[in-house]
Amino acid sequence: MLPYLLILAALGNVATTVRHPDAVTLYQCGFEADADEDYDRWPDGWTRKRGDGFPHYLPMEITAEAEAEGGHSLRFDLDGAAATAYSPAIPIDARYDFVLHARLRALQLVNDRAWLSVVFLDQQRQPLETIDSEKF
Repeated sequence: MLPYLLILAALGNVATTVRHPDAVTLYQCGFEADADEDYDRWPDGWTRKRGDGFPHYLPMEITAEAEAEGGHSLRFDLDGAAATAYSPAIPIDARYDFVLHARLRALQLVNDRAWLSVVFLDQQRQPLETIDSEKF
């Protein structure tokens, strides 16, 4: 079996997390049917990194996942290579604080790591700051 990575929910309302009463969801993707309106098993508006070390032939797709909230996840079958998926850019206001709620499950990774990143971009879409989760 190939090592794989599942993103079980991205920027969603995670039921086990206590949210501030004034919190507003800016973006949510649980990878259910409404996240894939063209039925290509890829979340609409998302992109994947391509190039050296990021082969295009590795499967990355929305799959049914019983343990995921909403029953779906974004699965990466790595097979010794790297994979990166990017959500659509989300407009923000720098006057506020932001929280990423996500679930990540990595199975059978050997000599590899999996993590989530939030990248803040300027108006020209150039990176200003990157914040990484713990690496698993």
